[in-house]
Amino acid sequence: MAGLSEVDMTAVLRDAVHITRELSIPYLWIDSLCILQDDPADWEQHCLDMGKVYGSAHVTLCAASSASCHEGFLSQRGLRLRLPFQSQSNPDIISGAYDLQFKHVRALSTPDHQSVLACDLNFCHWAYRAWTFQERALATRMIVFGSSNIHFLCGNSYESRGDGPQLMVKGYHISLNTKPVDVNQHHRLWDRILSSYSMFNQTSLTRPSDILPALAALARHFQQRLDSDYLCGHWVKNLVRDLMWNHRLRQNLSSQIEHRAHLIAREGLVPSWSRLLQSRRTENIFICGYLMSRSVRVEYRDVTPNVSLAGANSFGEVHEAILRLTTWVLKPTSMLMQKENSIAMKEKHCGFQAAFGLVLQAVPGAPGRYWRVGTFIPSINGLHADSLSLFRNLAQVETIDII
Repeated sequence: MAGLSEVDMTAVLRDAVHITRELSIPYLWIDSLCILQDDPADWEQHCLDMGKVYGSAHVTLCAASSASCHEGFLSQRGLRLRLPFQSQSNPDIISGAYDLQFKHVRALSTPDHQSVLACDLNFCHWAYRAWTFQERALATRMIVFGSSNIHFLCGNSYESRGDGPQLMVKGYHISLNTKPVDVNQHHRLWDRILSSYSMFNQTSLTRPSDILPALAALARHFQQRLDSDYLCGHWVKNLVRDLMWNHRLRQNLSSQIEHRAHLIAREGLVPSWSRLLQSRRTENIFICGYLMSRSVRVEYRDVTPNVSLAGANSFGEVHEAILRLTTWVLKPTSMLMQKENSIAMKEKHCGFQAAFGLVLQAVPGAPGRYWRVGTFIPSINGLHADSLSLFRNLAQVETIDII
């Protein structure tokens, strides 16, 4: 502890030091101290190395009961009620008081699988911080100091104080300890990660521009397994199919366009084609079952990414990320939404062929540049069986930039 006395530490740091000593662990990594916050090069390098830190640590401490990064996690908090009692048979000998601690209340309709651990993690400040997302996924072991109990997590199982070992509820916890057996499983796991991470908004980040750096360590972890270049949450080898994502909550196209344009104007930190632009849960339509990849044939001629990085971190912040796409473009000038354009692939369903692809909106004052504002997919009942013919008859091959 040379150079920093415990008196100068915040309560959460003092608690972390105390627990580390009690566990007889000689070293403690604290992000705010071990990373030079005012040195961009050191900060950027450590963004990449966080996977090594959490993946190699003996155990990671999670201060889930702290309301901020300054508040301790070992002290008891919440409303207290003291109830005195006195024995009726021996009132002079047996007496005292019960202290009731009110921490949080669960609704009676909460499903059984919402364990105390789930409540401790779902109703805490820590869970809504984007930087802790990859900490949770990359750590091999965790001790969670929750509002209700203390929990030990290891792989896909956990144990709460006073209870025996239990398995994590499927779909609740993203763990990298179970190794996928093929590339497709890696892509499905990455899709789950993006689906959850895409919900974070600007209030979840220290700085709005942290949206990509806060995922950098996880992206680096997956790059070694997917053997593909990384582009703002997506992978080059699977890029065209990765672009086909939607909001998990269905919206009509005009609502998607309005929301999309608002985010583009407000942020500009990630490209419009990236799922990370959203502040709501998204899903890939191939992985979630809307389209079967084996029945799909892509119709684009060429796609060339052009990314301008803000620093040396290839997984970090970008100045600009453009996809130059040569493909079929249909400009439906006879339709109500005259500004929107579409690029298509095609799928064969029960003897008919239907088009699907991206809906684009022209960037004002920038000819040839477009925002991705949505997707269109064929109806299973065959109502859009002639959509491919529409593209063949009216669309033209063009080279466009999606920003």
